[in-house]
Amino acid sequence: MMAWIESVLAREAGGTDEQRKAWVVTLRWYLGHCRKKGRTQVEDRRLGRQFWREAVQAKRPVAWQKEQWAAALKWFFEFIEEKDNAGKAMRQAMRNRHLSYRTEVSYLSWLRRFQAFIHPVDAMQATPSQAVEFLSHLALKTDISGATQSQGFNALLFFFRHVRKMENPDFGGVHRARTRRRVPVVLTIEEVRRLIRALPVPF
Repeated sequence: MMAWIESVLAREAGGTDEQRKAWVVTLRWYLGHCRKKGRTQVEDRRLGRQFWREAVQAKRPVAWQKEQWAAALKWFFEFIEEKDNAGKAMRQAMRNRHLSYRTEVSYLSWLRRFQAFIHPVDAMQATPSQAVEFLSHLALKTDISGATQSQGFNALLFFFRHVRKMENPDFGGVHRARTRRRVPVVLTIEEVRRLIRALPVPF
């Protein structure tokens, strides 16, 4: 989610570069706190208030720190309420289908990465071809495994089918990441036998 937040801050938030960097630090702190506590609905203002009680007040901040941290959180919640229709719709669609907690966290993370990639285009106006471009970018420009790329593929396929209501979104032409060969972590039975035969006789 942070990649998306940083891309939005760079384009849409006012203030200086230094202020925006401070907001990024604050929001990374907030999201990390939610993750540690197992709280996924980060756009819920109640979680922001819990964070303030549990984390911010515990640090006994001085006035300027309080003002800076509060401004970052205020921007985040107001922006999320106004513009994060894709994230809210995605979460609702997953819960309607009783997907697991881990799947919910994973799929939302992939949606955020996609949002950051296509920003300023909103995910609710994105096209399947943009998803293909994003997934191909992962394979060509990042050190991603085939299995990890498949997770992103499944998350975006779910998004276009169940949130955007496209029955058969065209994801053709995705450049697939290479499937890495797994290096064996244990010896085979035959390898063990050969190893034993190669040991020196103890007498």
